[in-house]
Amino acid sequence: MDNVSLKGADIRKNPVIIRKGEIIRPWHIGALATLNITKIKVYRKLKAAVLGVGDELIPLGHSLEHGKIVSSTMYLVKAYLEELGVNVPYAEIVPDNMQIIRDSVLHYLSKVDIVFTTGGTSVGPRDFTVEAVKMLNPEVFIHGIAIKPGKPMAAAVVKGKPVFMLSGYPVAAFTELMAIFEPIYYRIYGSHPPPKPKVKGKLVRRVYVEPGIRGFVRVRVFKRNDEVLVEPLIITGSGILSTLIVGNGILIVPEEVEGFDEGDIVEVILTNPIVEEA
Repeated sequence: MDNVSLKGADIRKNPVIIRKGEIIRPWHIGALATLNITKIKVYRKLKAAVLGVGDELIPLGHSLEHGKIVSSTMYLVKAYLEELGVNVPYAEIVPDNMQIIRDSVLHYLSKVDIVFTTGGTSVGPRDFTVEAVKMLNPEVFIHGIAIKPGKPMAAAVVKGKPVFMLSGYPVAAFTELMAIFEPIYYRIYGSHPPPKPKVKGKLVRRVYVEPGIRGFVRVRVFKRNDEVLVEPLIITGSGILSTLIVGNGILIVPEEVEGFDEGDIVEVILTNPIVEEA
């Protein structure tokens, strides 16, 4: 029969439409609608607070004074989390005061599932975040991750809830979220991270990363004469946010190698489309 769909031709009786831990996509919604299913059980969104630590920080929209900067890393972290699907109702600036940092982390742990801080994770005289969280007697505490940028990152479990202490530098914080938190986020839900778009191309300049450290190198991927080329941007300088804007990919250098040579074919995680050049 023309123009007639047979019963069960698309979805048979008692089908598995979506498995536990899967991310609900538009085609799942379409299939559920086809079956006239109006409700399903889902995990609630994680709720997080982001605290920007530093006497020099001011909120977005305030007048810039001498010695002050906008807490851009705090807003970057908030946006990254929200893009993942985390609910971030709180974003607050906290001064470089150990007691206030401690009290703020403790306060928000009573309101949210996860607390993030930015800044104060290094070993300088004004870096108080790590010691402030230690004052809360965490059940688990880690300080120092073998990644670059982002090595001074710290993480803790306080009263059964995670606290992630990220770098105050935006590129380092971005890398810490991508490399450390994002896999944990999906594991919390019993899920797997969706595959990221990747491309292979020829490296136009040597890349060196300290042995034993997993490097996350910002790169610009472009196509010239039908050849995909990969140009490393600034290797150091985790505060150079513009490299994430100019670049369109991340080259991961495994800890067991010291880098890649010019002319090597490397695989890049794309963060934006490939640029076509004449």
